[in-house]
Amino acid sequence: MSGAVSRCGPRGWLPYTLRWTYRTLEPPADDQLLVQVRGELDVQGTWTIRQAGLEVTAELLWEVTARKRLIRALGPVLKPLFESNHHWCMRRGEASLRLELARRRTSNPAERAAVAAPPGPAWPARRPRPSGETGR
Repeated sequence: MSGAVSRCGPRGWLPYTLRWTYRTLEPPADDQLLVQVRGELDVQGTWTIRQAGLEVTAELLWEVTARKRLIRALGPVLKPLFESNHHWCMRRGEASLRLELARRRTSNPAERAAVAAPPGPAWPARRPRPSGETGR
C-alpha cells in the first residue's frame, strides 16, 4: 500500500473547497501508516491502528500547514468557524465510512440497496473537478 495516491477535494458548510493529494509512505511499524498531503494543505501524518478482539482503535497525529491564502489570512480571526466546519466534515466523513462498512458487510444486492446513500455535499461545486476527484 505504500506509495498509493488519492486526490481529495472535500467541501464543508463554509463556501470553499480544499484540494490536495494524499500519498501513503513506507510505514515505520506494522501498526502504523505514514501519510503525506500536498496541496492547499500540507500535512505529515501518522496513523496508528490497533486491534484488540473486535475493537479497533485508530489514532491520527497531524502536522498541518495551510497553503490556501484565505485560511492563512483569516485563520487567526475565524479559527472557531474553521474548526466548526472541520468537525462538521469529520462527522459526515464518519457517517459515510459507517455506511460504506455496512454496505460491504451485506451478503446480497437487496441488502446492499437498503443501505442509505452517504451524505451529499453541503453546497454545489462551483467549478468542475478533474477526472476521478471526489468531494466526499
